[in-house]
Amino acid sequence: GMSGGDRGGVADLIQTIHKAKIPIICIANDKYNQKLKSLRNHTLELDFHKPTEDQVARRCLAVAQREGLAVNESTLKELARSCNGDLRAVLG
Repeated sequence: GMSGGDRGGVADLIQTIHKAKIPIICIANDKYNQKLKSLRNHTLELDFHKPTEDQVARRCLAVAQREGLAVNESTLKELARSCNGDLRAVLG
């Protein structure tokens, strides 16, 4: 990561972004961290949010239907509640 004693890492990353012929995906826990301020001028920022329980339940229903599985609505809602928004935990 870019934390701790990393010096010049952000500048090097910016240089790499400009040279790259393919997209580079950068993930940050705190995009407003002062160390990342200069990097933000060279990126397209996308915000992702944890899906709601209802969104998870609907996605699970769609997957189950495509797989030909019969599922109970209350079971899907409980599954959505227990996975804490992590679809990988449900589908994995």
